[in-house]
Amino acid sequence: MDASQFADRMGLIRKRFSARLPKKIEETEAALPSLAGDRSGAATAVATVYRRFHEVCGIGPTVGF
Repeated sequence: MDASQFADRMGLIRKRFSARLPKKIEETEAALPSLAGDRSGAATAVATVYRRFHEVCGIGPTVGF
């Protein structure tokens, strides 16, 4: 793969990442009220939010954000 093909593919990955980001932020914000307390869903909410942050922070720098 030459440099231009690589750049084209990275551009597609950036677009896909950008397109999915608003939904990930929305899902994370929706889970925030469930993070505190001793409710039965708190642990699941923490895990969900952690995964969302990890997905965004993990791939973001890789694709140039």
